[in-house]
Amino acid sequence: MLTLLSLMLLSAPLDCGANLTLDVTPAGVSIRSGARAATFPAPAGFSPVRCTWAPAHGLLHAASDTAQWLFRVQWPATVTLARTGTPQDAHPWFFLPATGEIHQESPLANHCDDRPVAVNRQRWGKAGWEPSPHRPAPLSAGAVSVPAVKGPPPQAKRRPWFAAPPPVVIEPQDPGFEERPAPVRLIDHNATSAWTAESPGPGVTFLWSLPTTLRRIRAISVLPGNGQDEAAFARHARLRTFTVTAGGRTVRVDLPMDPLQVPGSLRIPWHVSFDTALEARCLEITVERVWPGAEPLAISELTIFTELDFSADPIGGIFAGIADRSLMPAQVRPALPGIPDARLLAAWDTPDVETRKLIAGEIARRPVAAFVPVQLEILAWADPQTVALLGKSLSLPHAREAIVARMRPDSDPAYLARLLPLWLSGGAPDPTMLLEIMRLQPTLTTLVRDQVREPDREALIAAWCPRLLDTPFVFSHWIGKGGKVRDAAVACLSRWQPKKDLRMRLLFLQAVAKVPDPRLADPVKRLLRSEHRPAVKLQALGTLLHLMPAPETLARLARTPRPDAQLVLLAQWPAKAPLLPELVALAKSPWTPVKRAALFLLSDRCAPAFADMARPVLADPADDLWYPLLERVKTCGYASLRPDLLKLFADPKLADEAFSTLAQLFAAKKEKNPAGAVAVRVKKFFSPKASRAFLEEHLTAGTWLLRALAAFERPADSHVFLELARRPLPEPYLETLFSILSASQGTAAPRCPRAPSAASRPWRNPAAWTLFLKSCQK
Repeated sequence: MLTLLSLMLLSAPLDCGANLTLDVTPAGVSIRSGARAATFPAPAGFSPVRCTWAPAHGLLHAASDTAQWLFRVQWPATVTLARTGTPQDAHPWFFLPATGEIHQESPLANHCDDRPVAVNRQRWGKAGWEPSPHRPAPLSAGAVSVPAVKGPPPQAKRRPWFAAPPPVVIEPQDPGFEERPAPVRLIDHNATSAWTAESPGPGVTFLWSLPTTLRRIRAISVLPGNGQDEAAFARHARLRTFTVTAGGRTVRVDLPMDPLQVPGSLRIPWHVSFDTALEARCLEITVERVWPGAEPLAISELTIFTELDFSADPIGGIFAGIADRSLMPAQVRPALPGIPDARLLAAWDTPDVETRKLIAGEIARRPVAAFVPVQLEILAWADPQTVALLGKSLSLPHAREAIVARMRPDSDPAYLARLLPLWLSGGAPDPTMLLEIMRLQPTLTTLVRDQVREPDREALIAAWCPRLLDTPFVFSHWIGKGGKVRDAAVACLSRWQPKKDLRMRLLFLQAVAKVPDPRLADPVKRLLRSEHRPAVKLQALGTLLHLMPAPETLARLARTPRPDAQLVLLAQWPAKAPLLPELVALAKSPWTPVKRAALFLLSDRCAPAFADMARPVLADPADDLWYPLLERVKTCGYASLRPDLLKLFADPKLADEAFSTLAQLFAAKKEKNPAGAVAVRVKKFFSPKASRAFLEEHLTAGTWLLRALAAFERPADSHVFLELARRPLPEPYLETLFSILSASQGTAAPRCPRAPSAASRPWRNPAAWTLFLKSCQK
């Protein structure tokens, strides 16, 4: 097999052009140019297959398929390795023999002819590689040079119909190859904002991929500096010469004088027009020269004008493009605000559905009287965003009459739901029609409740008085909004004549309870005295309590012997009223619901009598009220009941469930002594002698005991939980132990800090369960 050395010895010298050959020998790399020759050590891996000699610059480029080298040659015998690289580099460099420069290619975009854009051009200088100054490229055949003209393009609007997207900007020096934010300031039509170059300016390239609407360019205008103010305009460099390339044509544009010296250039653009449109999908503008400033080039605006902007009827052209689908909705939509009202209305009359859909949003946003009939038509089918626009336009006075004319209770509910807020927001609605709408369209009641303006509510309540009880939202939502609304409701209810109808009497009492107002106490008292039906009588009692009657009235009510009335009293007793002895005594009622309600009321108020009344119940865990009442001891009466509870806790006959519940209470109250008794009972319950059948039969008791012990958060109990977790207990116990071992202990870390997710159910997987237990603290 031939070795690399033998191949090198057998290979012929490479012809590098310009009368220079390169040969790789055992002694090194040999180059020869006529009578001159030099030999130098070969770089690592040096095995070129081609080379190029640039004698004017003293640079020799050699390359293989996997690497490249650039040497600086100084005759007679000094050869320096100036640069190496590979094609696999993130941004490889390229050598141009004609200029003796190296460069990289921008990843952001290519030239319009698809050539890569060269960036980071460098040449060899006295100190090694240094940035190359920008040199304007010579004009190609057929290219022309024209002067820019001050002012906007004639016959064109100040703003083009179709706005250009932001261009891609490529700076001549871009060592980081960073894609910077889009230069939107170039196209924002704001003369006081400006795009600023990173470099001095020459060599900057702007590239547009043109949408369909911009592919016939008739003019380009530019605000050639920083238009923020006069000082910024003078401080930054200003555009002087640039080339425009599009559709295979190139035009060099010169500003004939420094804009700084031309009055008005801060706000007045310069432009270049083209006799025939530049037809292209790509537009390229390259800065060649700038008028100098202390800071880099700044440009306030770069604006593209198309043939449409020079057309005698651009609006007609836009609608024709919509009709023949040569223009897409997204392209046309930004131009719609510039179309006059009359032309939009005329376009609406077209039978083309797509045109109507496109201009509906623009019509919706214009508060114009002539548009109201069309806007009401659009309201029927518009999307939510357009409906929101219509809400602003149609809420103005000029639309009121047309909206009222369309308000019919039997209209389509969906359309009525859109029309109703406009009608209600525009002024006082017709009370009769509004009631009829709610009768025929009950689904719209919530809309009426929320959309009626507060100033209109008082008049509506007065008008609805005969049927006010059929509008319960008046009492549940409107009463708290204002004093006048409340007064109107009270005035109406005070005139109500009680009928024997059960439903109406209950509605009246429920309405009064929601107001509530002492002025309505008398009709409620009359109902309480005269009514014999239990439902009405109990509702009247509850309503009267909402009206905060006098103390003597409360005392009389509290003496009722009826259990159902006692329940109402206990549930509705006014928060500011004292707890009368009659109510306290109900805690001893033989009726369990009454007894429960009385004890709960005493605990809610944390009355002094609560402990005494609760003590007999808490002494008997078999009592139905024992568990719910013990929960309330956490917030009321604990200090008084503590001795009794500790005595009960010490009873060895106390069931495990009650024992665990008491332990949880003691743990919550930071009692430490009971923890030992809990640990003893846990060990007894989970004795190795306990059968699996016993453990399965007493799951509730066992899990409650485990959680009771865990509630004390004693680190010393960890070994108890771990020992149990290692036993083959029924699955519910293992699940409980997992939650205990993986849970945080107050401010301390969990016993097992690296616990898996509970959703993975590690207790069902022996390997995962073993791994989990190994992570636990000893």
